[in-house]
Amino acid sequence: MDKFYIIPDSGAGGQIDLSDNEFYAVGPGMRGHDMPPHVQLDIKLPVDPGSAHVTTQIGTRRVFIPLIIGGSTPEEFREKKNDLMVGMYNQEVVLRFDRDGTPARDLYCRYVSGLEGGLQKGRTWLNTVLVVSASEPFYYANSLAVTNEFTVGESQRSLPWPPVKVSKGQIAESMVETNVGEVLSWPVWELHGPFTYAKLEHEDLGKSFEINTTKAEGEIIDIDTRTLIKTVVDRATGDNLWSLVSPGGEMFPVVPGVNNMAVSLNDATGASKVVLNYTPRFLRA
Repeated sequence: MDKFYIIPDSGAGGQIDLSDNEFYAVGPGMRGHDMPPHVQLDIKLPVDPGSAHVTTQIGTRRVFIPLIIGGSTPEEFREKKNDLMVGMYNQEVVLRFDRDGTPARDLYCRYVSGLEGGLQKGRTWLNTVLVVSASEPFYYANSLAVTNEFTVGESQRSLPWPPVKVSKGQIAESMVETNVGEVLSWPVWELHGPFTYAKLEHEDLGKSFEINTTKAEGEIIDIDTRTLIKTVVDRATGDNLWSLVSPGGEMFPVVPGVNNMAVSLNDATGASKVVLNYTPRFLRA
């Protein structure tokens, strides 16, 4: 049985089961939850008819959810409607799709309309269409989140990385990462000292970046390449280390399928390690 949840970012209202069939029920006709919208950017031709295609952008997603809210008494109905209003008011929420045979997929979105009241209502029920908008139109499979570590002298395998041997004093090895998602994911890297130089490279994409700094044992650099974040920070002090990134370097995503990548740390010891974190993303619920 398919289940649908609203999970407030603030925790207000708790997890709300939109498909409990006691106070909430999702009706047929949901739309906007599969392929995200594509915005085609064209330019007009000066003489010939038609236009020339320039690029395609993936637009903001809107999901329309036919929803019935009810209660056994007017007071109970108002309480359940208010729970949903409080949980969605002026904040980011997770719209979770939990389908049989598929790991739950989460859409990060915000309320647009549907709880203002309408014509199809009674003293103990409301029949409406709940509309949410997702600026990032892809679904996250948080249960499939990947964390992989590499340390000196051994390869720690957590999910799909193959065994890799690295030499004492340096982590420097190619690796293969298989992203089970349908669209690219932007990773968060952790560089654990000691080391005197770090390089991260995506061999298939031809992109890499370097960090020239010295870190002692126990010191960590967090590199967050996610959309609208892009930070390089010392975990202990919070200092911005972006100036240490080599000029001309390019941060890179983990693309769907096989990724051939490499990491390098100079003057490493048994305490040094590189950690890769990312969450697979999908086109549809």
